[in-house]
Amino acid sequence: MRLHTYKYIELRINKIIENNEKNIYDEIIISSLNYNIDILRTLFPFFKEFINIDMNKIVDNFFESPFFNIIISSLKKSNIEKITVNQKYLNFINSFFLMITEFLYGTANKICVEKINENKIEFLSSLDDIFYDDMNILIARDILLFIIDLLCLFKLHSIYIKKKYCESILHITTCVKVLYYNKNQLTNDNIWKQTYVIAVKLYHFINSALQRKQSIKDNLMIQELTLIKRYYFNNLKQQNSIGDFYFLKNLNYGIYCWNTVCNTYINIHTLQDNENIFQYCQGCYIATYCSEKCN
Repeated sequence: MRLHTYKYIELRINKIIENNEKNIYDEIIISSLNYNIDILRTLFPFFKEFINIDMNKIVDNFFESPFFNIIISSLKKSNIEKITVNQKYLNFINSFFLMITEFLYGTANKICVEKINENKIEFLSSLDDIFYDDMNILIARDILLFIIDLLCLFKLHSIYIKKKYCESILHITTCVKVLYYNKNQLTNDNIWKQTYVIAVKLYHFINSALQRKQSIKDNLMIQELTLIKRYYFNNLKQQNSIGDFYFLKNLNYGIYCWNTVCNTYINIHTLQDNENIFQYCQGCYIATYCSEKCN
């Protein structure tokens, strides 16, 4: 039932995009898209319960969809500077980047992350076209945070980000710092400071890596800004939580067993590809680390 609902919502999104590609900033259109992706975010974590659902394929299809490409294109200066950005669009962009981050963490899909690095999924190559001198600071913040999660996913999968994208990240973080010192938008001052700090830390992380001076402290600093750390603390989800991703609890950076009485977890600092794969309990068919021990 959940999968059927998910596919139905996908069809609705594609239909909205098909009919309104040139009207993507319209408040009614964007509200409809936001409503539908919130449903996708709610449904997606539950697919982990079913062995016959290929979550990797679901995520691959999404990143290769016209929807993804149109939204990324809508962020480019050549398109977005022609309109006055409304709050509903900003809310949608926030939900959009949270969703794609959840997708990548939720599947641990190395192939999808590799495609982003190889520009088979166009995102990193578009950064220089998205960031500009007077861009909206909320959009800048959401994209910078997604990049940080992406860098951590690269590290988990032993993928080395291409140098040209490192240069792009240095450029866009510098752009945000300049934007901070010349701020002219009526945005909460705390948001400006928050985004500035994110940009400074991301710049330092990339710059030290390019100079081969990156330390353990630098890695821990950047991990503090990841989705897992931002929305989970002491087993309590904060406001704007990432949904029912119970396996993304942040204690000790561990990814925990779904079985509530089991304390087994993977330390994401030592996670290796093809190791610690989820098994499925023969009693309840839910992914666990302890398999049949869940009873």
